[in-house]
Amino acid sequence: MSGVPSLKPFLLEHFPAFIGVILAGCLGGSAAISLAASTYFSDVPMATNATVSWFVVIAAALFVANSNFLVVRGRAWAVWAMVAFFTVCLLVVLPTLLYRPHWFIYGESLFWPLLGLLLINSKGYRSMVKKLVEVRRLREAAKAGL
Repeated sequence: MSGVPSLKPFLLEHFPAFIGVILAGCLGGSAAISLAASTYFSDVPMATNATVSWFVVIAAALFVANSNFLVVRGRAWAVWAMVAFFTVCLLVVLPTLLYRPHWFIYGESLFWPLLGLLLINSKGYRSMVKKLVEVRRLREAAKAGL
């Protein structure tokens, strides 16, 4: 990349995969938390269950937002945080089959993390991360030159 990269072509090419990972993280995390709350913790009083689930959803949303912010800032290692998040979502959801949840809720809870992992593994997302790392290096080089 020589000179200042143009933002519009970059966004047109990479924005769908990037926002798809964020949406899959939000939807997959909330689905996993909801399914876990209604199966593993069904004996807990509803008010306590709802309060704890709300705090866990907020923590998961902050984690997803922070990880994707680090990816935008050119930190390629933050992609592994999202991979770990989707893996944890899958590991939470898979055993709930023993509780016989509704088939649609169970399928949706599996779909979003798998979609997120698929998007992270796509060629477009990988090239986006490479370009963002390159932009970070250019930014650091320009800062060091000043």
